[in-house]
Amino acid sequence: MLSSNRKREGPVRKLSLIVFLLIVTACQSPTARVAGGLGNLADNQNYCNTAVQLSVLEKGGVSQICYNSRLKILEFSLLNTANADIAAADIQVYTPGGVFPLERVLSKEPGIIFSGRAYFDDQFGRIQKVRFIPTILIDDREFACPNKALSVDEISDC
Repeated sequence: MLSSNRKREGPVRKLSLIVFLLIVTACQSPTARVAGGLGNLADNQNYCNTAVQLSVLEKGGVSQICYNSRLKILEFSLLNTANADIAAADIQVYTPGGVFPLERVLSKEPGIIFSGRAYFDDQFGRIQKVRFIPTILIDDREFACPNKALSVDEISDC
């Protein structure tokens, strides 16, 4: 009776070993490591630190971010001076009532990003701060760079 149980367990053990080896091999591949595989978030964060730079464009010494209360639009011009292409930037608006996400802004290459996003101050409250969190692509996977987020504390009226 014991020998028949061993025969049934044999293929299951072999299959488990094969699956284990496949998982280990996949996690050690360069693609898995660069794309944020196990244990390599530090590499991606280092890449963010050296290659990502987002700022608000200034024109004539005036920061190009403002809130148009009549149209209910947050208007901004961002400058992507990075070596890396910033795929998108997530937007968070800080108010006395909490933090509210806005629709993300998309970008594919370094340069100026002009955009506006609807924001209803009568519903959510006066804007105290806006935070833009850049996202880069590594092997077609998005990776956020929160340590390179751009925070703007002074939002003038348009």
